[in-house]
Amino acid sequence: MIIICDGFDKTGKSSLSQYIANKIGFQYKHTLLSYNKNLLHEYLNILERYPTDIVIDRFYFTELVYGKVVCRNIRLSDNDIIILEEKLKQLNPLFVHFFADIEIVKTRYKNEKNKYVPDEMIIDCLNEYQNLFNRAKSKSFNVYEFNSGLSSEVQLKAVDELLATIVKLREGKH
Repeated sequence: MIIICDGFDKTGKSSLSQYIANKIGFQYKHTLLSYNKNLLHEYLNILERYPTDIVIDRFYFTELVYGKVVCRNIRLSDNDIIILEEKLKQLNPLFVHFFADIEIVKTRYKNEKNKYVPDEMIIDCLNEYQNLFNRAKSKSFNVYEFNSGLSSEVQLKAVDELLATIVKLREGKH
């Protein structure tokens, strides 16, 4: 099983992705392909190298959001996206969308040393991630929404629910 975690900076992706991988005995792979020119090839390579039992922290949604909103240059063509999504359909991954309220994200992000996104673009990034995950749902991908802006108690329950979802998907009970 492949679990793909994505969402805006400071929404808990890396921390929870690593936790989930350790908890269920999966490999963990952080993929931020910032300077690679052939992204399609690199993403397909990742899927071929790690076809099962992996938690991927960031994948092509990152390119689609930051490329569109911040860089104004998406380095994946529409055809590249179709190819990636066809490959993903064969693998039946679970996408986990990490998000939080705009004010919570801004508060967490303001202490970041290497800010990549200007504050005024944060809301556009959050909205674009939501659009992409909604699109993934409409294409019948398994999507789990994780709100990292809730209380610790609620987040712990959500982690348990996410782990239960993973077990069901692994058993083919989705």
